[in-house]
Amino acid sequence: MLVLFLLGTVFLLCPYWGELHDPVEGQSMYHYSKLSCMTNCEDINFLGSSKRAELICCNHSNYCNLPEGV
Repeated sequence: MLVLFLLGTVFLLCPYWGELHDPVEGQSMYHYSKLSCMTNCEDINFLGSSKRAELICCNHSNYCNLPEGV
């Protein structure tokens, strides 16, 4: 009886799953690293650094936009 109740609850909530899931999609979150942005950085070696950083390489500083809160 409990199994039937749980299955019925799941089927009732399935149509609403998209509404709960959609606001989360498209958001970029960096849990493991700090975001760095540099211009003309193709010749720089980051393998020896102790801090882990996610790097965005840009040819021009106007294209180097950091996310809000960074």
